[in-house]
Amino acid sequence: MSKQTNIETFQEKLAEYIHLSSVSAQYQNIPETAEFLKTTFESLGGQAQIFTDEKYPLVFADFPAKDAARNQTTVLFYNHYDVQPAEPYDLWESDPWTLTRKDGKLIARGIADCKGDLFVRLTALKNYIDENGQPPVHIKFLVEGAEEIASQGLETYFKKYAELFSTDLIVWESGAKKRTWTISDYRWQ
Repeated sequence: MSKQTNIETFQEKLAEYIHLSSVSAQYQNIPETAEFLKTTFESLGGQAQIFTDEKYPLVFADFPAKDAARNQTTVLFYNHYDVQPAEPYDLWESDPWTLTRKDGKLIARGIADCKGDLFVRLTALKNYIDENGQPPVHIKFLVEGAEEIASQGLETYFKKYAELFSTDLIVWESGAKKRTWTISDYRWQ
């Protein structure tokens, strides 16, 4: 597919993602959103899993490097699929759960924190794969569903799946974060 086609396709998928009003504080559409993401990752050729050890499911996707036999650098992208509530609704100029264009910008609840960030990454990955095949680095995605309520259960997932989540580099939500994640002791520093 062309880059423009991928952009249009992923904007349509982003609209579906936004429509899933995944408000963690109200446990609204949480399992449905996790399943949507799993299907989306699989459609890109990734191996995806949903972990349900805790109340808020965690979605993990794995895209092995082009030469998986070699010990390649691993990059893990951290995102979350839960959002803050949209109330009070009367302050919105459009439906918060409908992706809306205004003045060349996309507007919706969660677009900047951080549903849009994830879909920009997925669009870029799709464009790369279409042009070059599998990337030269091992790519992982960890997408949690409780970030907006203090990442409830995340430490349990880190402890149980530490080896699976191991990585050389973490890219946090919308960009760099001046923190170091130490997998050996499961804490944010």
